[in-house]
Amino acid sequence: MNKRMLLCLGLIAVLLFSFTACNSAEKKEAEENKAKLEAVVDKPLTDAMKVIDETGYDPTYLADDVDFTDFIDTVKEDYFVDSVDVDTDEKTVEVNIVSKLVKKQGKTEDKLEKKLPVAKAWVAVKNYGKEKYGDNFKVHFGTGLINQEALDENTWSLAAYCDIDGNEKTCKAEVTISGDTVEVTYFEVN
Repeated sequence: MNKRMLLCLGLIAVLLFSFTACNSAEKKEAEENKAKLEAVVDKPLTDAMKVIDETGYDPTYLADDVDFTDFIDTVKEDYFVDSVDVDTDEKTVEVNIVSKLVKKQGKTEDKLEKKLPVAKAWVAVKNYGKEKYGDNFKVHFGTGLINQEALDENTWSLAAYCDIDGNEKTCKAEVTISGDTVEVTYFEVN
């Protein structure tokens, strides 16, 4: 082999090594950025936005599938990050956000569910209705659910369609737990 051919082969080897090294560095950076972006889940949106800016990724902000991107700066103080979908090839991130109020409500419901599962609260409503209206009372909390939410860490607010003597009505109730005692504290049928 002559010197030119050896030089050309050497240059090709250096170029291939450089390309592989650059590609590895880019992959490592992409993996690090993805990890940073995924770490913002459950954090305040204002904190997450700083991380997103640092990575240089192009964000889209969604709340219940509604695009908030154009006005995110006006509402960012009121939201937390619920989930992210990172595309390292396109350098984009879809940020699903949830309001502080909804997040707080979810925590309250989780605590109440541990003390008093909502199914047990509905059974208390069913039994209360049967005591008041007899066996012709049927509450449809499965198919006729209107609302179920935690009022606080001890009380469920429940609403569903019900039947009394075959007439469809709306049943609203509040069920509280104190120690081991489950009590229907409010009950109304309209």
